[in-house]
Amino acid sequence: IGADSQILTSDSEKPVWTNPAAAGGGMWSLLSRTAVTDSDVTAVAFTDDSWSSFDAIRVTVDGWKHVDSGDGNEQFIVRISKDGGSNYDSGGSYKFVVNSLQGDSTLIRKDVNQQTASSGNTGLMLAGATLSTYLTNHMAEFTITNPSDSSEISIMEWTSSAVFSTSDDPFVSHGAGYWDSVDNISGLQFKTYNGQETTGVFSLWGRVKS
Repeated sequence: IGADSQILTSDSEKPVWTNPAAAGGGMWSLLSRTAVTDSDVTAVAFTDDSWSSFDAIRVTVDGWKHVDSGDGNEQFIVRISKDGGSNYDSGGSYKFVVNSLQGDSTLIRKDVNQQTASSGNTGLMLAGATLSTYLTNHMAEFTITNPSDSSEISIMEWTSSAVFSTSDDPFVSHGAGYWDSVDNISGLQFKTYNGQETTGVFSLWGRVKS
């Protein structure tokens, strides 16, 4: 019997337990995972000064939920840090566009919204249009290219889907944009616009450079 983390392979004569090879270029590797169950948590952050070994970083979100603030500002946003999470940019440095739609039993598109950031946006809007009610289940995927390349702006792309309740229609968004800075990115913060409590499973992935 092999040791923990070994895999069973075979040579020309018999099966052999070996250690798996490290992921090569172009492979996605799970770097960390945070399962949030405490209703007092208002944001989830990933920070690292060693993202230079990856040409892309991805965060997947499963089962995200939050408490309805009642003020009609329930957007799910991402903020960027260049100092390992000590500070997150909440100014007007985010440029993006988001297309969102919601469908019901009679319409393929019930709601279509296109929104372009301007000065004053406090983050990249992951969930799309303003959500007036809390989400009972939300999945999202956020990808950023070349996070440690200070010679050019990093491009970001994301998709998200949600269900408001069992009686409502599903909601889906697709967005793309960038952070208007060429600094190395070493922190990502996921939160609701007004800081409502958040739960869910957040996973950080890195794509190894070729």
